[in-house]
Amino acid sequence: MSGARQQFDRQLSPAYTEYLKDKQAEADQAAADAVAAEAARIANDPVLSFQQSANTQAEVERNVVLNGVVNELYLAQFGHYRKGTCSEDQKVAARVKFREAAKDYIRNNSNGAVLVAMVDRNGLHPGDVESYLICHEILKIWGGYVDADPIAEPAQPVAEPEVILTPSQQADKDYEYRHTVIVVYDPIDGKGYTEFDLDTKVSSQTELRLRRLMEGKVGNNRYDEYMQTQDIKHQQAIETNQAADEDREDRL
Repeated sequence: MSGARQQFDRQLSPAYTEYLKDKQAEADQAAADAVAAEAARIANDPVLSFQQSANTQAEVERNVVLNGVVNELYLAQFGHYRKGTCSEDQKVAARVKFREAAKDYIRNNSNGAVLVAMVDRNGLHPGDVESYLICHEILKIWGGYVDADPIAEPAQPVAEPEVILTPSQQADKDYEYRHTVIVVYDPIDGKGYTEFDLDTKVSSQTELRLRRLMEGKVGNNRYDEYMQTQDIKHQQAIETNQAADEDREDRL
């Protein structure tokens, strides 16, 4: 039995299916072990533990700023504010003053919705320009303007990490390449062939010709002779046409 046939039969066997399940289970366990090892590393390092705790706390506080009610003592750190209600005309006037005062504010629908929502959510006076200025400063600190135009940074080339495959992964990759990647096209019929096709689906004579073609050679002797004959016929047709043209001119 050929090696290709053995590989095909192996894929159909229950043992191979079980092997694939075991390999996936090993990969899942390796990923879980990596997560557990990283958690243990952080837990055993006071600096890393503090950083993780600080990051978690910062995310909680950011969520409060963007979605909840901010502590009034925190609001007071950014300026004097008051609460209350007003008419729509007063709201519009306050927002115009805010845009004139906050030169770094990027005006768009998303940013406007975030800013107004924070003013309303915290019960700040919507007709007071200070309400918008205070919320604007806080939103900048906590990255609340999700639709703000970012500062363009030049793209830095990133070197792709070298991927080291396990023997089983390399075998799977080789198998996929062998059965799916076209390695040569036959110039006679234009058909493409994979390595598997060359080993199992064509005659040995055709395989030899195509493999010589893959190596940069024209083909076997028979193919070389065939192409030479075609070139001769092509040149003879040109000469015949030229002679016919000359004869026609002489008769005219």
